[in-house]
Amino acid sequence: MFNRFLARYIKYILFLLPVVWLVALAVSFAEAYFYPGVLLKHTSIEPLLIYLTFGIAGSFGFYGSGWKKQPIRSFRTVSFYSIYVFGLGYYTFYLLEKIHYPNYVFSTFHIHPLELGTPLALSIYAFIISSKDVLLVIRKNPEILYKWFPVVVITSWILVKSFIDLGTSVARDVSFIIKNPTASYDQKMEEKLGKKFYDYVLFVKKSTPEDSKILIPPFPTWPWAQSGNIPYMTYFLYPRVLLNGEEYSPKYDLNKEDIDYVLLTWGELDAPAGVQTNGWPKFDVKAEKIVYMLNEGKTVEREEDYIYKKVENKQMWGLIKVKK
Repeated sequence: MFNRFLARYIKYILFLLPVVWLVALAVSFAEAYFYPGVLLKHTSIEPLLIYLTFGIAGSFGFYGSGWKKQPIRSFRTVSFYSIYVFGLGYYTFYLLEKIHYPNYVFSTFHIHPLELGTPLALSIYAFIISSKDVLLVIRKNPEILYKWFPVVVITSWILVKSFIDLGTSVARDVSFIIKNPTASYDQKMEEKLGKKFYDYVLFVKKSTPEDSKILIPPFPTWPWAQSGNIPYMTYFLYPRVLLNGEEYSPKYDLNKEDIDYVLLTWGELDAPAGVQTNGWPKFDVKAEKIVYMLNEGKTVEREEDYIYKKVENKQMWGLIKVKK
């Protein structure tokens, strides 16, 4: 029964594989560039289901005998070079993260470096399933490995490292799903983005009209990798207009630019020991009121100006309503 199915449909499956691969790559890029969970938020589709679909469809590649035909022959070539492109990108960002500080890559390039392991793994898998005949040639002629030894070593290193990192990420997600099978959408987002940041962005969304103009922290700067990132914050606060201020000055004339609110944020990342950079804004703001976000969804509202020296070195989260 299975053999008859393969005989009839295998060529169609092989021709569809590049399309499924491209869809899976597009999803993985979206997760890496925007934030993990962006597809689930906007479409209610779990990315793991798309990757699993490609994995199952790809397994039929081991039964295929028509890999010499176009365009599936090009699929193997493209996936081969994709390994090096994604591998180089993955380890470039990996080294930048090690050289500078945690979350440097995201705060500078708006890319989650760990998520780049997914397109790399997809490309490696695509090359393996489309290279059955190549692997047979190597088996019969092992001297080929000596000529390509550096390439084999680099590829093996990339393969092992990427699957370890990807496996860690997947294991964390699967562990959360198993432990919390009835978790709500908000609980999943808290797990992905961090509870403090997710609670804060919901607080800002609830506390500001949709036509507001909001001044947010500078970007890229250490503590505000999320709250200072305009594209990132826009996904939660659109259609509100967001502008980046500077660390020690608003950068804009708040009244002339008709800015309605200024974020009051400690920052998502703690500074290294002995260094104090957290807390924004580091300048005074004439305000109608300040709404402070406390724990467990509680808020405190005070009609007063914002004086930075009064809150310096205090972990404050809130929203400043600019006095017109």
